[in-house]
Order: sequence, then structure tokens, then C-alpha cells
Amino acid sequence: MFSRLVVMEVPSGDPTRTGQPSRAHVNGMARLARTGPRDDADPHIVIVGAGGSRAACPTGDKNGRHLPVMADLVDTVGLRPLIENAGVQSHTDDFEALYNDLATSGKHDNLMADIESIIRDYFQQLRIPDTATVYDYLLLSLRPKDLVATFNWDPLLAQSFRRHEGLISMRKPAFLHGNVAVGFCAEHRTCGWYDDNCRVCSQPFSPSPLLFPVKDKDYTGQPFIRSEWARLRRDLEAAYFVTIFGYSGPITDVAARNALLEVWSRNGAREIAEI
Repeated sequence: MFSRLVVMEVPSGDPTRTGQPSRAHVNGMARLARTGPRDDADPHIVIVGAGGSRAACPTGDKNGRHLPVMADLVDTVGLRPLIENAGVQSHTDDFEALYNDLATSGKHDNLMADIESIIRDYFQQLRIPDTATVYDYLLLSLRPKDLVATFNWDPLLAQSFRRHEGLISMRKPAFLHGNVAVGFCAEHRTCGWYDDNCRVCSQPFSPSPLLFPVKDKDYTGQPFIRSEWARLRRDLEAAYFVTIFGYSGPITDVAARNALLEVWSRNGAREIAEI
């Protein structure tokens, strides 16, 4: 279920800060340099994909609605009649390939708008079960400095986080592809839960954008998406522990994979790793 990347090397530091070389050696083995008293040093990053929500609700959500993954999303959400009525026959069993083909063809704007509306409506209706799920155990096990970053549109992780507010002190998850549970105010660059109001203008938040599976995703054009990625990049560069849960890095996420690898390449804690 979990694929864990455990990192144990410390990045090169400033030798003048400790008065010693940044990497000492004992018996030929690298010794961890001191990180100091910073509370935010060495966070644990958990990257979550659709398989995480499927594992959290393997038999469906609170009301029995199934959690789709990309391989079965067309039928789970009920898109097949719409797609077939539009005369589209290719890749109907692979939503990522299907949507990417529609987007690159430039001929199906109305169909894509209908697909996006149906998907958003379906995910907005999902509810986390009253019993504990793997998301609950995950959030309750992490520290304030740790970060969960999810590619998922569904609200289950957010709902789990909200029901434990007051019990946990970690930061809100980062929603890398947007999420139906979060909203934002474009004018004042604020964000929060979808049913909250902007703290500046007191107006209800607008729904966050959802990034759909195209090969050339834009992670910088939308201020909300850009800010969520900035949170992940900052912490991933300093992380010692990275857990990948239910995320396969599909071909339509090539930009995301490249962005993660580019940040990880700057992390000095890569010498000893367990995958």
C-alpha cells in the first residue's frame, strides 16, 4: 500500500555555523550533521494519489458511492453515455488518455465542459465514513512540520483533516491539482475550505480550479495551484522522509514528475535511501 522513500543524509550546511565541517566521518561512514533547533527542519512529506482515497474507502464512501481511479472513472462517474453520444470511441477505458485526446484535438470544448461539470458534481457529493479510515490514521501520526500533498480532487482527505482540527497541529494539505473541498479568492489571493469566506473581503470563496489530465499541465498559470506547488517544493527540498501513497506518476503527469525530481535533485539528503 505504501511506497516509502526514507532519506538519511543531511545536506551540506554552512561549516561556520557549527564550527565543524558540514559532514564529519566516523570509521569511514558519513555522520549526520546537526540541524539545529529549528522546529520545521527535516519534514516528512506524504504524496497521495487516487489509490490513497480508494484505500481509505475500499467499499465506497459513507453513502456507498465508489471512489474512482483514472482507469474506471468513466463508468464510476457515469460519463460513458455522454461520451458515446458525442461519437467518441477511443480510450473510453482510460480517462487520462481520453481527456488528453479531447483537449489536444481542439474540437470538443462543449463535451469537455460537460465532463468537468459531471466530475466536479460527483466528487462534491463524496463523504468520508464515520469510522476511522487510513487518512485519519495518517494525519494523526504526523507532526506539525510534516506535509501531506495530494493530487486528488475528492474531498476525503480534507474532510478527515477537518474533523481532527484541534487534535492535530499540522498544516493543511497541499492540493496540487485543486480539490472540490477548497476554495480561493482571486482578488485577495486567499484560500480556505470551500464553505469559508475570504478573510479580507468576507465574500464566499470561489471553487478551486481542478487540473484535468493533459500532458502539458500548467502549474504556474493559476495562482492557487502555483501556491500549493510552492509549499510542496519548499518542504520537499528539505525533507528526510518521503512517502508515496497511491500515486503512480502517470504519463499525463510528466510535468509533475519532472517538477518533483527537479526539487528532489537539490535535496542534499539523498545518499542513503530506502524505497
